[in-house]
Amino acid sequence: MWIMLLQKLPTEPSPPKLSLFWSTPWPPEGKGSQAKVEEWKSLGGQPGDLWVNEFDTFQSTRWGTGAVCFRESLRLANWGGARKIRYGGCDIRVFPHEFRPSRPEIMHEFVTDGSHVLQVGEVAEDALVQGVLDGLARPVFEYALLDGCNRAQAMAVAMGVDVTLPDAVYPAIGWYRCVPEYAAMFCDSWEMEG
Repeated sequence: MWIMLLQKLPTEPSPPKLSLFWSTPWPPEGKGSQAKVEEWKSLGGQPGDLWVNEFDTFQSTRWGTGAVCFRESLRLANWGGARKIRYGGCDIRVFPHEFRPSRPEIMHEFVTDGSHVLQVGEVAEDALVQGVLDGLARPVFEYALLDGCNRAQAMAVAMGVDVTLPDAVYPAIGWYRCVPEYAAMFCDSWEMEG
């Protein structure tokens, strides 16, 4: 499922706010994770003083004055509804209060109006995109650009997506960054970095 990030995530690396990512359900926690919690508690730590990063290891929060609110929001977070995204070579857990699901017709609108541009995330995705641009699908990509598609739409067309359909399903390749002109209306400059 494609999701839009509603806030800047307190992770390292941290994707930009308003970005669109392909997500999968976060796998349920196993005994190993519970053992980490118990070990932290035995050392005098409190569960509210912890956060889980992309490698599922516990660390003390160091987020300045927002740390108390951050710890409280994680204590109340819907851990069962968490989703996993890939960004910067890491798996990142995103809680339901941090994202909004993006239905196919909304995704189509974002890509069609040019508010979001495709960003290649991983080496394999880069190879796939380069394969489309260097292979037999290159003429399809170029004709789509000539027909009025933006770059993200043309890439989708080259991958076999019918972008004229309002409920077109975009392939789970890369992620989409909100262009600075739109993002500046809803984000501070630090929230657009990533």
